[in-house]
Amino acid sequence: MGVRMESWRTSEKQALLEDIVFGVVGLVLLVVIITFLISGDSSAGFFSGKLFGFLLWVVATILLGSLLLFVLRETLLPPLSLDFDEQATELPVLDAPPTDQWSTELISYLDWRDFESLCAGVWHAKGHEIEETGAGANGIVDFYLCVPGTRQRMGAVKCKSWNADQVRATAVRELQEVVAAQKLKLGLLMYSGVLLKEAKDFINCTGVTTRAQSAEELLAQIALLPAEQQESLLGAITSGGYLTPSCPDCNVKLVEQTAEESDINYLACPNQPRCRYTF
Repeated sequence: MGVRMESWRTSEKQALLEDIVFGVVGLVLLVVIITFLISGDSSAGFFSGKLFGFLLWVVATILLGSLLLFVLRETLLPPLSLDFDEQATELPVLDAPPTDQWSTELISYLDWRDFESLCAGVWHAKGHEIEETGAGANGIVDFYLCVPGTRQRMGAVKCKSWNADQVRATAVRELQEVVAAQKLKLGLLMYSGVLLKEAKDFINCTGVTTRAQSAEELLAQIALLPAEQQESLLGAITSGGYLTPSCPDCNVKLVEQTAEESDINYLACPNQPRCRYTF
């Protein structure tokens, strides 16, 4: 199996960290200003008026300069990852598995979006109605199984692809909570990574109706479909850039970009600058 690329930065965490930093700096500055106003020029004040005025000017200059740089970077510059190998200018090449037949290796190479499409496609081919939620990579439920010919929900399905190699009990527990709240018959966690022991133990608990299905078990389900349906599903999943990762926030395929200063190639969300996810 070829080398897998790992996500180098996600926009939501980066933006949240920046907001926290500037929020703390702003709060400190506000406290300092209030202290200055209370103390004034009185000799009993904590600060000397002239000295504090100078320090206040320095802090305000640094803060405004940082804010200006932040705004310019968000609006004018493409997102850059700090974890790239500076000597590499090309994107990693994936040793893709054959696409002429289904295999667990091929399933494990699918990104989260294509893996969800495969899981939904298999259930649809088996005669079930599918209600997609459009929740994206971080949603609790990716689609519902409905009674054939109706929109009545009977089960909830969560898909975990290779970019979450170790599937923890949290994913199973959250899915079970949805099943219990909506009084569904079952919950199904479909995954192509490794199901940790903590997740297996939770599934085996009394009263838990959520089950797990591995890539090997999914492959067995595909093998039960008629040959024509297998080929149609294979063509639909592997057409286009199926090896290209998708943005977990915007549910779209990433596009290749080149950093202007370093000529480093990377993948980024096409919804820049609103979304700064890179891979």
